[in-house]
Amino acid sequence: FAFAWCNNLKSVTIPNSVNSIGEAAFGGCRSLIRIEVSSGNSMYISENGIVFNADKTTLVAFPAGKSGEFTIPDTVTTIGAGAFHDCKNLTGVIIPETVITIGQRAFASCNFTSLKIPNSVTSIGMWAFSQLDSLTHLTIPDSVITIGHGAFESCDNLTSVEIGKSVNTISSYAFAWCKNLKSVTIPESVTIIGDNAFRGCRSLTSVTIPDSVT
Repeated sequence: FAFAWCNNLKSVTIPNSVNSIGEAAFGGCRSLIRIEVSSGNSMYISENGIVFNADKTTLVAFPAGKSGEFTIPDTVTTIGAGAFHDCKNLTGVIIPETVITIGQRAFASCNFTSLKIPNSVTSIGMWAFSQLDSLTHLTIPDSVITIGHGAFESCDNLTSVEIGKSVNTISSYAFAWCKNLKSVTIPESVTIIGDNAFRGCRSLTSVTIPDSVT
């Protein structure tokens, strides 16, 4: 969050000396459309103003001023912590089948109306999709094993969720304050439901908890 919400910041150049970029370092910088990495940097590269690690397997930072829909390159296996944090101008992101890990706060506070998590993803990090106010429906694929703490917290307009058949842990606050969520069916793969997982879900009238939950 080093430069987060610097709303008039328009461009950034990262020199060769930088070897670590923290979570959501440029999150919510609404005027930022390009982040350039010097060509001699051994840890990071930039492509079309977007920052990746050197071998382009991790998407590190996406400028919050960019708009429209974005397709993540199929070299990417990890969406880094806070990579798209508070990118309000984006209408959607296409996640390829190569992505395995979605880091914490990766898409927090974005404006997507739809979201497809591919069958390659096994881990959804803490607060990864929290505060996606426009999202109405969600399918978590069978490949996902763990839904992280607060992963979908405060998705105000989320009305229905399909939880994949391999999920074994629904972490604390995972769906807390999803105030329009009406029903949830928990698959028989789940053994743990964390504290406050559905806290503040005021429209929730039906929950089915299987025998597998201990």
